[in-house]
Amino acid sequence: MGDKSTDSGVLDTIGQHDILIAVVGDPGVGKSTFINKAAAVDTLPIDQASKPDNEVQYVVCPKPDLYQDQKVVFLDVPAFDSESNEQVIQSKLRNWLRVV
Repeated sequence: MGDKSTDSGVLDTIGQHDILIAVVGDPGVGKSTFINKAAAVDTLPIDQASKPDNEVQYVVCPKPDLYQDQKVVFLDVPAFDSESNEQVIQSKLRNWLRVV
C-alpha cells in the first residue's frame, strides 16, 4: 500500500500504461474492503479511525501477469460527505494522478 504523502517511490511503482481503478463512495460503504478483496491483499485498513485523513492510497495488484506488462492499481479515494469536501477530494485525486 502507498500514498502520496508517505511513499517517495510512487513514481517508480506505477507506470504510464498501468490500469488505474479509482474506488470512490460515501464513508463506511466498503471501499477499502472491496479493494483488499479485488487485489487479493489485506493491506488497506478497513477501520475508518485507522485511515490517514484525506489521502489517496493505492494498492498494486500482486498478479500483474494476468495483464501482460500492465499492473492493476486500485486507488482508495477518501470519502466525501459534502459538496465542498467533494471538490477538495477531487483536487487531491487530480494532484495524486499528476504526480504519478
